[in-house]
Amino acid sequence: MSGKLAHEDSAKEEVDGGLEDLEELLTVVDDLAEEYFYDIRRGLESGELKIDTYEERKKFIDENGSQLQSRNSDGMNLLHLAVNKTSGSSNMRALIRLLIQKYPELMEERDLSGTTPLHTAIYKDNADAVKTMCETVKEIDKILMIKGGRQSESCLHAAVRSNIPVDVTIQLIKRATEQIFFCQDSQGRTPLHVAVEYVRCTDSQLGIVQEILRQCGAALDVADYPQTAFRHINTIWKHSTPTGSRRMRLYRTKNRPAIPPLHNLRTTLYGTRNQEMAVRFLYGYNIEGRKINFEFLNESTTIDPDRFRQGYSNHEYDDMLRYVTLRGDYKVDPQPWADSNDGIGRSDMLFFFQWLKNEKGVRRILKVTVHDDTGQIAHSDEVIQTALPDFDVEILDWCKVDLCPETIYRACRNLRWLRLKWSGNNAVLRAWSEPEGLPRLKQLRRVDLVAQQGLESLHHTRSNMETFRDRLHALRPDINMDITYPRPESGITEGPPIKIGAEYRWLDCMEQLRHMVNFIKKAIKDDPEPVSVALIDDGVDILDAVLLGKIIPGPDHENAPGYGSTTGHGTIMARMILHICPLAKIHFFRIETDRRNVTQVSVKSAVLAINDAVVRNVNIILMPWSISLDSRRNDEVHKDLHKLENVLWDAAHSNIIMFCDQHNDHTSEPSYPAAFDIRSIITIGAFDETTMSAFKASQPDFMFPGNFAEKPKDSVQSQSERKPDSGVASARAAGLAAMILYCAKLAAILERTKGPPRAPRVTEADFEKLQGSSMRDAFTRIGPLQIGELFPVWKIFDPVLVVDSMKSGNDQDVFNILVKIICQLLGK
Repeated sequence: MSGKLAHEDSAKEEVDGGLEDLEELLTVVDDLAEEYFYDIRRGLESGELKIDTYEERKKFIDENGSQLQSRNSDGMNLLHLAVNKTSGSSNMRALIRLLIQKYPELMEERDLSGTTPLHTAIYKDNADAVKTMCETVKEIDKILMIKGGRQSESCLHAAVRSNIPVDVTIQLIKRATEQIFFCQDSQGRTPLHVAVEYVRCTDSQLGIVQEILRQCGAALDVADYPQTAFRHINTIWKHSTPTGSRRMRLYRTKNRPAIPPLHNLRTTLYGTRNQEMAVRFLYGYNIEGRKINFEFLNESTTIDPDRFRQGYSNHEYDDMLRYVTLRGDYKVDPQPWADSNDGIGRSDMLFFFQWLKNEKGVRRILKVTVHDDTGQIAHSDEVIQTALPDFDVEILDWCKVDLCPETIYRACRNLRWLRLKWSGNNAVLRAWSEPEGLPRLKQLRRVDLVAQQGLESLHHTRSNMETFRDRLHALRPDINMDITYPRPESGITEGPPIKIGAEYRWLDCMEQLRHMVNFIKKAIKDDPEPVSVALIDDGVDILDAVLLGKIIPGPDHENAPGYGSTTGHGTIMARMILHICPLAKIHFFRIETDRRNVTQVSVKSAVLAINDAVVRNVNIILMPWSISLDSRRNDEVHKDLHKLENVLWDAAHSNIIMFCDQHNDHTSEPSYPAAFDIRSIITIGAFDETTMSAFKASQPDFMFPGNFAEKPKDSVQSQSERKPDSGVASARAAGLAAMILYCAKLAAILERTKGPPRAPRVTEADFEKLQGSSMRDAFTRIGPLQIGELFPVWKIFDPVLVVDSMKSGNDQDVFNILVKIICQLLGK
């Protein structure tokens, strides 16, 4: 068979034969197109028509080009017909590729039913054709967005609900842009809603759900009103058996099958969205009032089971709860284990968990909190082991002192986060840190330990705590730990508790923030300009391994050769800035200092250096030094101070953020520049967990870690080696400000390139809103100064959530975390 089809000449003669009726003519033309397409398909399948080589393809196009874009009576083009039947022949794949390359517009054409060729291939379960199209079309997302077919749906909707192999559907998902995941069909459903429909909830479908969430976590923010996939599932179960008897309800609960895609989706929802957004996605308008939490804090301490059941008879719960919170002092009468009188441990809480499981159909609880420390007898270990195992709890805060590690393992072996209360007994610490203790919990990533004052001295108790930390870290270095110890009763009776390991937690937060930023940088193409920090100090070792190639020298205002520091102070400051924000660009300005006290500087050289920094238009100025007037009250010094104040105002008007340290030297004399009333100057004090002494002159704006540790694990050792330094604290504050500014730039890029099709929450203009004195507002939103308390970065940045999101491989979840942080700092 030649490239030119045999029937073409006869067709031309028939048309030229003088047909006058237009409708009849169109019918004939459609029939000819159908016959033409049939001849091509038959020729390819038989091997009579070949288009394997370049010459064969060129000849085919030259001889048949005018016919290749025609349509049949159903509005189908040749590409529709090529994929209409399942065929894996190389000739058919070659035809599909050739048509797409030569006539790409064919992919966008819809037949009379509104179906594109890609829709057709999916509906016919022609996986081979779908793969060929996906590999050939460069901008497949444009095709995926076209709605058509049975429910005015995108091709991604169709693929998710089709019978084509999961790996082919995932290939389409990976090629899709975020806008496609927000596309809704005629019933308001996105591809994610379709993916979690009950009839499709199989183990293999879990991969599709996970891939959609990985590509676009924001798809969770779209609800399919008025009918959601989850409401549909519960409707099925509601009508599957009679609802009148308790036995029937128990039957449905016990026999309801596990649905992996739904559990995975809800775990993601509960971990990344607030309650309102989670319920909206799961249940739309939620007319039934279905709950995803259970919190019982009734004032009455005596609970009658029958009255309780009656009161909650109309409450409907999702089978996976976000959290359960209970007071531990309730007395259920009669008790669940009333016939067991050989132990004094209580069993009241067992009633609530059995009720949730057996009568409300709850299968999973992500977080359990039981206040079992109300002064009454606590619940027995046996009760805890009986109450919790069926719920696969991830976060446990059962406030019982010295909770047995074996009980923890038997009750919640998949724990991710554990809160413990400790009596001060070292034997318990040893048990927790044994290989068969907490290290046995493979999913555990965080332990919060609340200690009580025991028989031992504070010094000996701390020693035990450090040994416990070391033992646990040796077996499980991936577990983060926060230890809270109450203040000793002797000598101090007021104020907040001392935090053992607070600096460790602070440094760990910063370490995970760096990991998150690096993770995002690798995932996007754009790389923001570095944030510039001016460091004004006594010198810096530009050959230091950490600083190599990262220091931009400015004018030298100390008449000494090179840029080196005789004390190493400037080098430490630069290292601390880059440790918090490795992406910062440091402009260094050396000034004259008092050789006896590096933190006392020449005012004249400081004025020149600050002016140079303003001229260079830096974002941040760090001044880790002070000028004290207690021994230098003369006119010349006051004139210099006036010049210093003027140049600092110039920096403030240039929207530059400035950091300086507030010394706790127990004098009432003010020090400068901290004493200047300029809002864009932020004063930083060094947090010292060994003392709660107030600052004599004035309080700093914020307290940052003042130890010299650069890694979380080094923070404990550094306490005993060097006194906390306010310059180190100021450098860390400057580094955090630089990281916030860089993250704002990064968030704006993410919103522009990866965000959903709506007004972005963070834009380039927001970078300016964090400059100058506005950074003080951002810091205050994280946590205002609390006397003796460390600046609580963990309130706005949850390292556990970030680590879990990065490990899951869901880029969009990590992107959303960063954008949310910046929005919180902006007060949006």
